[in-house]
Amino acid sequence: TDLMRHRIGSDNWWTYNTRNLDEDALLFLFEEFMESKEMFTKQTWLGVQMQQFPIDAMAIQSIIFQLRPKVIIETGTNNGGSALFFASMLELMGIDGRVVTVDVNTPEKNFIEEFTRLNPMENPLWDKRVDFIQGLSTDPKVLGEVRQRVEDILRSQSDEKESEKKEEHVNEGHV
Repeated sequence: TDLMRHRIGSDNWWTYNTRNLDEDALLFLFEEFMESKEMFTKQTWLGVQMQQFPIDAMAIQSIIFQLRPKVIIETGTNNGGSALFFASMLELMGIDGRVVTVDVNTPEKNFIEEFTRLNPMENPLWDKRVDFIQGLSTDPKVLGEVRQRVEDILRSQSDEKESEKKEEHVNEGHV
């Protein structure tokens, strides 16, 4: 197609790391279609607009499963659907982790009835696993707050594990 010829002839042409140009063309056209229809704005998680392509969400859950992160940092909370998705994956996989998400506006402010049916902050997982920081993610003060929050989360998880070890030790009759 003309679109593909234009793409291949451009100076900034790149591929999708496929085995051949036919596969690459198919992925390119799929992405073009999804973007042109703004499909990412129509995706929801637990009733909240998520703004992730379904294929990306599947890849993200696979990464979470493999890496089992203690903390996931998201910049650009928007409606909060992705943060809620990450929190759900941590919960479903039994991972003792949290999501730190940053945006200039709160998800309540970005809450758009047309797209979002539910407010993510009303979901119990939000309080259990999500830390929202309001501010510009490139602001040094906000970056410092993110760093501090991550350190607090990791310290808290470490303290909890230490308490569990001590309790096991006491329960085994060693004290």
